[in-house]
Amino acid sequence: MPLSTAATKKRITMEKEVIEGFKEKANLVIHNPELFKKQAAERAYFYEENFAGCAQSVLSTFFELFDIKDPLFMSATAALPGFLHTAQGSCAALIGGGLVLGMLFGGRHDLTTGYEGLMRIAPPAQRLVELWLEDRRSPLNGSTRCGDISGVDFRDMKANKAFHDTGEYLKCARVASYAAEMTAQVILEFMKET
Repeated sequence: MPLSTAATKKRITMEKEVIEGFKEKANLVIHNPELFKKQAAERAYFYEENFAGCAQSVLSTFFELFDIKDPLFMSATAALPGFLHTAQGSCAALIGGGLVLGMLFGGRHDLTTGYEGLMRIAPPAQRLVELWLEDRRSPLNGSTRCGDISGVDFRDMKANKAFHDTGEYLKCARVASYAAEMTAQVILEFMKET
């Protein structure tokens, strides 16, 4: 059964309020940009190292920094690590950064805003990918593809388990850290423009 118009409007209003609160807290970080980037990188590394889930690690980082609680959204991102647990698509840490930017800069709360509403996120998202592709730190090496970065086909459950059991997964902790640091950089750049 589709949501009523009143329920849809209520949900859109609630989302806008959450995003406005997010933006207010984000404005505070501009006053100490290096600390913001450092905290983002360190927290994302910690989350990935201790709990796994690269997209959730990046998202948790910014949820913590901006005091956001959204368990439904967090739960939905569980499908993303190892890009849908296959390693065949984009790095989920990068996607996690894109989700954070979408919440802050591009949220299209209502599909009826059409193309214009959707395009608000394009410049920050493109900047994040630009930073990512320019970064030559290992294991990124200029690739956005999970399998290129991790070196694992996560569909192979033996290889997947070995990746975690041998500590090789810590490369993903570095990647989550890089993604959070780059996301923080994009936030800083685009907060100055808004």
